[in-house]
Amino acid sequence: MDRKQAEREQNRLSAEHPDATWIIAEADGDWQVLRVGITPAQVPTGTEIAAKPRPETPDSPPPPSKQQVNPYWGV
Repeated sequence: MDRKQAEREQNRLSAEHPDATWIIAEADGDWQVLRVGITPAQVPTGTEIAAKPRPETPDSPPPPSKQQVNPYWGV
């Protein structure tokens, strides 16, 4: 089987069995049609966007007396 015959066979098998994935491969100069155990991907329909609440943000940084300072910083 040459490449064009393998492509025709792949198209025929894809039409007959849409639940399977069919690929062509060359082995020892001969082309083969192979069934792969992967189902075809489903294309999403529509434009759904999930709305999630925004995370809370702190009002302001803590005052200097409440901040943790590394005593070894700047040594």
